[in-house]
Amino acid sequence: MSYITFFCVITIAVIVRADVLSEQDDELIEDNQWFQKFHDCLMELGPCPEEVKKYTRIIPVYLKTACGSCSPKENELFQKHKALVAELYPKMFQNLKAKFVTKL
Repeated sequence: MSYITFFCVITIAVIVRADVLSEQDDELIEDNQWFQKFHDCLMELGPCPEEVKKYTRIIPVYLKTACGSCSPKENELFQKHKALVAELYPKMFQNLKAKFVTKL
């Protein structure tokens, strides 16, 4: 699996709302408590609260399509959010990368 596919899966899972990327999703990524819940849910370390479930449900779609349906604007936001996640949560980012890259 390519790293581009992986990053697309993880980042879009975090920032997608109704299959549309948004500039406002920076706030979710920057919310430490929210991102910790998201991480723990994906890593099967804790429960998946409703506010997190809606984001984690999109992962299989993007795994199957490898972000094939991303628009140019979504790709731009994807790159921005990928960098933000890696910068703010490097350890969690590595954990998620290790889990999903090895499974694919």
